[in-house]
Amino acid sequence: MKCYVITIEPEKKIKNKVLNIKNKIFKEIGNQLYLQDPPHSTLYIGYFHDFLGDKFSKEIKSICKKYLPIPIEILKIDNFGKDIISGKESIFLSIKDRKNNIKKIQKDLLELMSKYRINEVPKRYDKSYKLLSKPLQDNINKYGYPFVGDILIPHISFGLFDNYKKAHKIITDLTRDFPYGHYKFNNLVFYELNETTEGLKKIASFSMNK
Repeated sequence: MKCYVITIEPEKKIKNKVLNIKNKIFKEIGNQLYLQDPPHSTLYIGYFHDFLGDKFSKEIKSICKKYLPIPIEILKIDNFGKDIISGKESIFLSIKDRKNNIKKIQKDLLELMSKYRINEVPKRYDKSYKLLSKPLQDNINKYGYPFVGDILIPHISFGLFDNYKKAHKIITDLTRDFPYGHYKFNNLVFYELNETTEGLKKIASFSMNK
C-alpha cells in the first residue's frame, strides 16, 4: 500500500526563487521537515490503488485543462503556529486565489481519486487524530485527508521548523526583497510519499501554460 501526495506547483520563475531561499535556509540551519520539498501547495494525501495509465491521464488532463493555469497573488510570510501533527512550527508564503480555483480543482480531484482510494487513514494522523477539531476529523473520516474545502488554506511552505524564532529571522532576512505579486500555478504533480522519512518521489506531472 502506497501513500501519494497530489500538489499544484508554481511557474518556474517564482519556483526557482523559493528554491533558492530554501537552499540558503538549509545551509544556515540544516534540514528541517519539508524544507527540501519542491515549492508547492498540497491538495490531497492518501492511500490509493495503482491509478496511472492512459484513462487516468486523460481524466487528469481534462481537469488541468479546466483550471490550469491558476492565477494567484503571493502576499506575505505567514505561519500557522505549532502544527498539531508534527509539533513543529510552520513558515510559508500566503496566497490569494481570487476565483477559488484551487479549492475547485481539489473538489474535482477528490471525486476522481475516490475511485482509487484505499479507505485507510495515513499514519501521520494516528497520534494527532483526537487532538484535531471535529471538521478536520470529519474530513479524515470522509476523505482520508483533513484539509478539504473551506478548511484548505492554500500556501507555499518553506518548511516546519524545530527552532521557529531562528528560522523566522533567517527567512525574514532572505525575503526582504522577495518579489511578492501575481504568478500562476501551472503544474499538477503526483508524488509517492515515504511515510518514514517524509521524502517525496515524483511519479507524474501535468502542466498547462496559456
